[in-house]
Amino acid sequence: MALTNLSALTSPLSALQLSQLQQAMAGLDPMQTTWVSGYLAGVSQTPVSAQATVSSGQSLTILYATQTGMWGTVS
Repeated sequence: MALTNLSALTSPLSALQLSQLQQAMAGLDPMQTTWVSGYLAGVSQTPVSAQATVSSGQSLTILYATQTGMWGTVS
C-alpha cells in the first residue's frame, strides 16, 4: 500500500503521525524501506507490560492443568 493511500480514518495513527510517517519514508529506496519495515516489526514484538488492578473485595483465582495430570491453583 502506498503511503499516499493512508488516511486518519483508516489508520490508528493521527493525521499528524501519518504526515510524519510519509515525510520520513519519502526519500527511502526499496532496500531502506525493507530495513525500516523489519525494524518496526521487531519493535512491535516487544511485550507490552500489562498491569491488572483488582478492586478491594475482589479476588482472582487462576486454575491450571497439564496433559500429564499436574494441576493447581493460584489465588
